[in-house]
This record gives sequence, structure tokens and C-alpha cells, in this order.
Amino acid sequence: MEINILITVLSSIAFISYCYFGLYVFLLDPGDPQKRNFFYFCVSFALWSFCYIVIASSSSTSTVIFWQKAAYAGALTYEVFILRFFLDFTGVIERIQHRKLFAVMLWIVPALFLHENFLNNTIAHDFPDGFWYIGLHVLAGAYNFTSLALLYFFYKKSNSFRIKKQVKIIFTGGFVTILITVPTDFFMGLQHIPTLTPVLILIWISSLFYALVRYKFLVLSPEMIAREVFSHIDELVILFDPEGRVIKCNSNSSNLPGKNSLENLSLNELFTDPGLVRENFKELFKGKIKDFNLRLSLQHEGIELPLEGRFSRIRDEFNDILGILFIGKEVKGIQQVRNIYRLTLREVQIVELLLRGKVNREIADTLNITSNTIKAHITNIYNKCGVNTKLALMDLMKQYELV
Repeated sequence: MEINILITVLSSIAFISYCYFGLYVFLLDPGDPQKRNFFYFCVSFALWSFCYIVIASSSSTSTVIFWQKAAYAGALTYEVFILRFFLDFTGVIERIQHRKLFAVMLWIVPALFLHENFLNNTIAHDFPDGFWYIGLHVLAGAYNFTSLALLYFFYKKSNSFRIKKQVKIIFTGGFVTILITVPTDFFMGLQHIPTLTPVLILIWISSLFYALVRYKFLVLSPEMIAREVFSHIDELVILFDPEGRVIKCNSNSSNLPGKNSLENLSLNELFTDPGLVRENFKELFKGKIKDFNLRLSLQHEGIELPLEGRFSRIRDEFNDILGILFIGKEVKGIQQVRNIYRLTLREVQIVELLLRGKVNREIADTLNITSNTIKAHITNIYNKCGVNTKLALMDLMKQYELV
């Protein structure tokens, strides 16, 4: 009886902890898939722990059987969510082409176990050497060790000090948890004592939470910086990830070409001369330069926008590069007017002369054409620019810093 009271207390602590961890992380950014998966597997662990609160404090066989079924629902669902979490965290999910199909496949075997266990409580009945009980441990081991393998290879590949610290803590917590829980579950089952497995898994989840608090795991991200800051800036601001893909841009900027967002576009898709930008990106990441200025053209939806801007790196407290920030200002001039209003070279020459205060006769003499031809060109210029008078044309040209 005393051991059951202890298990009830420990399971209660685990239940409250999982609820707290899950909600804390989820509320940081409910739209983030990583945070959602963290929340989901915390819910699975919370369910598992709650069931053992009831099991350890109940003497009714029918009650124990019902809550055993519910407990294994938590045990069978957490492994899918935790694997999905690490697939997102390590970026492996981005390399999977058919993600929806892959997600369904992850659930096939756990779903079979769930169905069979809800019908017949087979996992508990098959203890200690039956097919369903052993199968549960094989299934959980396959998913958990796959998660650890993803972490290990991610650790080896990463050059980020912050990420290496995170992964080392999480990997150690997971590995220790697996080493302890499997023999503990088997031993306590032989003693007919409710298992402490959902309590012991708190070691792994606590290591994840510690990484969150100590090393800003899942907290500080370029996406979150962008969402909070970009909406208040009118200049064209683009945040690139270390691979040169657009994470965020301030879509409210009056300088943004086209109707659709630039997000997820690569350097090759965004700039007319991506090679020059990429070379400077490399210098930034090597630490040879802190920032660089370029005059370049941004292309989007068939529109070219001449820009002059600065690229600079964004670092975290561990000196790891989170991304590259670009702040660009539109290069305004007669060439831009020509591109926007589709003026001919002759019409551009006439606009420039009009802006200098020349009258029609002087323009005709300068360009060696007749006054009637000048009048025809000016009419075309007015029509293309949507104005009716020379004064209105002058006001329009002020927007392009030509007056």
C-alpha cells in the first residue's frame, strides 16, 4: 500500500510537470510545428501519468483495466510526437518529399497497437513475454533510438555552439531515460506494482525544458524576431536564413514589388545577380566582414526593383549566426521611371529636358526633330504617366527624386 501511495504522489508530480512544460512551450508560439509537437507529447505523458495516479490508488479490477488501456494510449502516441519533434528540430523533415504520406506511415503500427489494446487490453495481458508487450517495447525503442540517432548526426553536422550544447543535454537525458525505464518497467511488472515509467521519462522532458530555458531552445528564432519588428519598418527589410532563403520580409513596405510574399524564395529567385550576394554571404559567415553594401536589382513577379542596401549578420548570445538581415532602399532615378512607365529612350530624353525647364522649341532643336514630333512624344508621355499637364508631370517626377 505504501508503494502505491508513493507512485500516486510521483505520478501526480509528473502529471503537473508535463502539463506545465507543454503549455509553457506551446504558448511561446502556437503556430510553430516544433512547439505543437512538444505540446502533444507532453499531453501523451500527462495522460500516461494521470492514468497511473488512478491505477495506483484503485482496488477495482474493472477500473484498473480501463485506465490501463488509457495509459497505453499515452505510451503509444508520445513516441510518434517525439519523433516528429526531432525530425523538425534537426531539419530532416524538410528533406522528405511526401511529408503527409510519411506522417501517416508513422502512425500505422502505433494505431494497430492502439486498436488491439482498446479492444482486449492485450499489452497488459501479454506481460512479461507476450507478443503485444514485447512489441510495444520494440516499437518504442525503434522510435526513440531513431530520435536519438537524428540528434547524434545533427550534433556531428552542426557548427553552432548553442545547438551542440542543446543536443548534448537532450541526447544525454534521452539515453539515460531509455536505459532506466526498460528494466524498471519489467521489474515493477514482475512485482505487480504500477510502473514508474511515465515518471522516469520526466528526466528526458526536463532535459528538453532545461535546454529551452538555459540555451534559448525554441525561444529565440529569426522568425520571432521578424514578426515582432518588421511590421514597424517601412524600408524593404528581408531576413535570410543561413542558407540564403527568405525567412521573413515586411510585406507592408511600399517598396515591395509584386502582390505575393517573398518568403521561402532563394537568392537565385530573388536577385538578378545572386552570385555576387552569395560570395559576400560566405565572407560574412567566415567572419571576414561584419556587413556589406550592394547596389542590386530585386526581381519578383516580372518586376525589377533597383535597390541599394546593406546586408548584416544577426548573432545570438553564443555568437552563432541566426540569419542575415537586408535593409534596402529603392534607387530612384530616370531609369526607374523608364522601367515603370515603359518609356522609350527618346521619351526619356524629352522628360529629362522638360525637367531642365526647356520649352518644346528648345527640345526640338536639341534633339534635331520637329516641334510636331515633340508634341506627339509629350502626349504619349502624359498618357503613359497618367498626367495631363507639365506641372503634373513635374510633381510625379518628384517622387523619383528627379526634381
